Amino acid sequence: GEARRWLERVLASTPRDVPERVRALRISAWFALLHGDLDSVRSTLEQATVLATQRGEEAEKPYLALVRGLAAFADNNAARAISLVEDALAQFRKHGSLPGELFALFGLGLVKGLHEDPESGLEALEDCVRLATEHGELYWRSYALWASAQTEAVRGELERAETAAKKAVRLQRKLDNRLGIALGIDSLAWIAQRQGKHDRAARLFGAASSVWDAVSAA
Repeated sequence: GEARRWLERVLASTPRDVPERVRALRISAWFALLHGDLDSVRSTLEQATVLATQRGEEAEKPYLALVRGLAAFADNNAARAISLVEDALAQFRKHGSLPGELFALFGLGLVKGLHEDPESGLEALEDCVRLATEHGELYWRSYALWASAQTEAVRGELERAETAAKKAVRLQRKLDNRLGIALGIDSLAWIAQRQGKHDRAARLFGAASSVWDAVSAA
């Protein structure tokens, strides 16, 4: 929440020709998506796309497609989401962008994993974890593990889900990423509830609520 507010203030007070503007708009759209504010996502992405096209900023275009795809998923259009994220992934690989490839593998795994194709989703997430591990990258590795936990829980593989979620939370603690910690604890709470461990689930939901408040998730 705080990051989004600062970005909006900066974007409102800086000239259109600032070199970092497209990237700032794209990141602002991403934070708006995390807040579930799809109207802001659409308008911000439209501004970023127009500006990126005018400037010929090719490196930003796959990121914009990726965020647009994840927004489509949030809007219950999984087919469009998969198409956009797969296109972004191909572009990142073509240009040798490791951060972009990891982001796209996470996104593709999450979308496919939670929409009728869990096996394919888990494969993408495993690729993300493997690639991140090879390069010593923790951020997208932790989120891929969290998405794996979500997917395994949907499949009813609760022990695997719990293991993946615990690994994700450990990595997020190393990064001091409170958003990731909140997501991980939330997942562990839902998993515990489905396992019939209701006291544990209640404690975890309480812990997750405190972290959500800390990251201004509302």
